[in-house]
Amino acid sequence: MHFKVIRLLLAFTLLQYANADTLKVGVAPDLVTFRDFSMGKVECAFKLAGYDLNVVELPIERNYQSVQAVVIDVDLLRVKAAIDSAKNVVYISTPVLAVEKWIYYRLDGKKVTPENMRKHMMIPIIGVHYYDKYKKQGFAMLNSVVTLDSAFKMLNAGRGDYVLWTQDGKEIVTSLGLEEFIGQVQLGKPEPLYTVLNERHKDKIPELNLAYERVFVRNDCPFNE
Repeated sequence: MHFKVIRLLLAFTLLQYANADTLKVGVAPDLVTFRDFSMGKVECAFKLAGYDLNVVELPIERNYQSVQAVVIDVDLLRVKAAIDSAKNVVYISTPVLAVEKWIYYRLDGKKVTPENMRKHMMIPIIGVHYYDKYKKQGFAMLNSVVTLDSAFKMLNAGRGDYVLWTQDGKEIVTSLGLEEFIGQVQLGKPEPLYTVLNERHKDKIPELNLAYERVFVRNDCPFNE
């Protein structure tokens, strides 16, 4: 009798995962350069909560717009400022990761630091709402460029004074052969990046909070990534 109960519980658990609802998640592969980011962990957490993910590749700004317009269900790697300014969204309280922010500047120009960056021209990247707070504070900015590669090329050409990005931007600089021309200075504390859902899924947040805590805080995933 005892073994029958165990088999029934196991069968019920497997059936729960087999019948999981599918949510559409937007991913911008050109901007997901964070070495510590794991899509496998995201999928694991959603699976723990009873949901499968259908990954759709979209530009990062399209993801931000699409999750608000219910075109997709899930958006990844958003700073809190972007969440606060968005409409019709909810977020999972445990961040996917926290990234260090760095100032990239031309070595043959004036060194840009956290103390003097307001006096210089920033090169922002479209769809990255981390820059919004600087725009509101009156920082000088060029028109947004589409990719990080383009931003570093513009910086090297003297069209703008600095780029704000994570530590991983150094890999892009190296891949472009610009490591001898571009320096970097750390800016402030690491910035947490969150998972966002359209508000029609707000009933899913409690179980997703628990799943994210298990996977991202306790590093415990019962499934193979």
